[in-house]
Amino acid sequence: MRALGAFLLAALPMYCGFHLAQEQRRTTRDLGGILEMLSHIRYEISAFLTRRADLFLHFECPSLEKSGFLSALKTAVPSCDNALYRVLTQQRELLSLSADDLRLLTEYAKTLGEFDAAEEVERVDRVRSLLSESYETQKKEQQNRVRLYRAFGIVTGLAVLLFVW
Repeated sequence: MRALGAFLLAALPMYCGFHLAQEQRRTTRDLGGILEMLSHIRYEISAFLTRRADLFLHFECPSLEKSGFLSALKTAVPSCDNALYRVLTQQRELLSLSADDLRLLTEYAKTLGEFDAAEEVERVDRVRSLLSESYETQKKEQQNRVRLYRAFGIVTGLAVLLFVW
């Protein structure tokens, strides 16, 4: 019984470490999906002058679909004019982004479609470049953080196991 209790106590920090590592990967994956979405918006506006309500009809992204963001976005399209802003403000928990990245994206989405095509393309390029810098930084740090979270979980679990045993 004592061994089972020690094993369960040791498994908890290990689980937490692996869960934090998975969340770190999710943050990078979601930001990559947002960058794909911004590229899609730029293409739709510059090539076809697509209306704001129709921007996401043909957009597909596995990472945003996995988080539920894309399905929420497509569901919100018929019911409101600025679906991107609505989803970002009302269902922000669907995306695992840093506070700064989410704020920047929300500010952009707030006025999406209110300018002429040239200004919209310039705005989306500006936001995409800022988020690209953040993405590159996160991508570089991701591997180290994932290793750190896993190692911390394993070491803490082993320490608990040795302490209880």
